[in-house]
Amino acid sequence: MSSEAYKDDYIIYECYDGKLVAMSPKPLTYHNNVAKHLYDIFFLKLMDKKCEPYSDGFSVHLFNNDDYVVPDFFVLCDKGKERVNGIYGAPDLVAEVLSPSTLKRDRVVKMELYAKAGVKEYLILSPDAKSIEQYVLKGNKFELKEAYTLLSDIEIKMLSEDELKEYKTEFSSEVFPNIAISLEYVFNK
Repeated sequence: MSSEAYKDDYIIYECYDGKLVAMSPKPLTYHNNVAKHLYDIFFLKLMDKKCEPYSDGFSVHLFNNDDYVVPDFFVLCDKGKERVNGIYGAPDLVAEVLSPSTLKRDRVVKMELYAKAGVKEYLILSPDAKSIEQYVLKGNKFELKEAYTLLSDIEIKMLSEDELKEYKTEFSSEVFPNIAISLEYVFNK
């Protein structure tokens, strides 16, 4: 089995425990746009820096073996982990954009793999809910730091004064505190 992500016209595969796992049919345009918008934010801030953002399609071998995942987005600061056929070792930050068929895998299987490998920050983006969950590695497990949701104008009007003070549409990465992530930009159709 090649160590590169296997792709055909409809399905992208990952490999866990030596077995190919179909991720899902190709993602819809909005799914791709959400991942691209997150990439854009990091690309602009990390330009000419040591760390580099990567978009979907790269095989990431978290444990330097034949198993690999294909994150929707990640940032890598140790260029020594980069090979021609993928990344070997944990990225610093990983983001997955939820799809109905990958929801459980992203929230359970991949979250555990990323934590075990030492990924420092994990973002789960939900295009349907227009939300981002921010997890930070504590020991060998991720802890939810915060969950952010982009509300509609009607929903915002229904918030109490205290809720309105707490409502945020922008937050900073834990690993990259100088990078502000705007929900309005990420979920802009």
